[in-house]
Amino acid sequence: DMLKAIIIMNNAFKSGKSTIQAVEIASKKLPGVIGLEFKKIYEEMKYGLSIETVFSRFAKRVNLEEAEYLSSSLTILNRTGGNIIAVFDSIEKTLFDKMKLREELKNSTTVSKLVVRILLFVPIIFILIIYFLDPSYFNPFFESTLGYILVGIIIFMFIIYAYLLDRIVKVNY
Repeated sequence: DMLKAIIIMNNAFKSGKSTIQAVEIASKKLPGVIGLEFKKIYEEMKYGLSIETVFSRFAKRVNLEEAEYLSSSLTILNRTGGNIIAVFDSIEKTLFDKMKLREELKNSTTVSKLVVRILLFVPIIFILIIYFLDPSYFNPFFESTLGYILVGIIIFMFIIYAYLLDRIVKVNY
């Protein structure tokens, strides 16, 4: 939704609108939570708060890296001046590339997650098949102290196995 907000504001800037007008347009066109946040921004700007204050509050409320990036860009532009359209084009391209990269990572790790699930269930399925073929096969494990110790070790090793599989495949994005 943040990318949609940036695109809407960028289009408003391209058509000659001011920052408060761009925020107003975004607040009307954006649905859901982000629309409410932009309405809040618009109201705060309408009551005379500075762009820096309004957007820093916004970044703190939503706690997103993209919002922080937007806030700092607008603060710098407000203090130093510059081409707001070029800056928003850059922000838009950056956010689009970041979103595209996240999707590619998500798609490439889907197969790995499926493999992990299969690797987790194969030992359990194997044990169940042996148990249904010969229920007495596992009796030695439950007739002595050594058997219980071995079952405990096997369960502990399986937990470590599951944890390591998860850590190997996990990708933070």
